Amino acid sequence: MNIPAINSQVVVTVRYRDIYYFAEKPYKLVTLTGKVVKSQKWVKADSFSLETTDKEYPVKIIPVSWVTDVKIISGKVDTVNVYNVVGSKGDKYTVTKSADQYSCTCVGFKFAAKCKHIQSIKDKL
Repeated sequence: MNIPAINSQVVVTVRYRDIYYFAEKPYKLVTLTGKVVKSQKWVKADSFSLETTDKEYPVKIIPVSWVTDVKIISGKVDTVNVYNVVGSKGDKYTVTKSADQYSCTCVGFKFAAKCKHIQSIKDKL
């Protein structure tokens, strides 16, 4: 899985669910143009932040799973690595790494933006 690197200029087509219940098509395709910026710590590593000219929402967080097409005007692409980790009680978690940003599916990461599962992956790498 790949995402645009920080400071890349991109044109992204995103597929998202239409909020209008009786819409003919349940999904809409929206094309966004902008610059990829550094995401906040709480943003999942399989998403990226796009700075746009929208005054109401100047930075949009875009999950890679929503993207249908990406055209990179300038910049490069980062690779996203996904690791499966077994916790101390046998639970399975997914740690995602993109550039220098990590995220985890555990509860601890949701509250503290860090966890022992990420640290175990960092120690292995």
